[in-house]
Amino acid sequence: MASGDLRRRLQKLLRERRLPREEGVSLTERRGVAAYCCVCNLAIDPAEIAVEVKFFEDPEVLTEYTFHAACYTLWNTERNTMLQEGA
Repeated sequence: MASGDLRRRLQKLLRERRLPREEGVSLTERRGVAAYCCVCNLAIDPAEIAVEVKFFEDPEVLTEYTFHAACYTLWNTERNTMLQEGA
């Protein structure tokens, strides 16, 4: 997916609250985990770094999202931008 397309997809996911805007409660990095990235929806190859972030979407429900390392960086940048802009 082209960089601009990925950014637009991520912004849409954040606006629609399909991805969290807040900081996670825990973060783990490890090699590919046979999962799909929550941003680009592509498989995370076993040789790639996967970033797993846990969030409380509800005070009693802990939810985990898995990202490619680059997609996590983009998500973190975009969510911070939205929070600063009050979007």
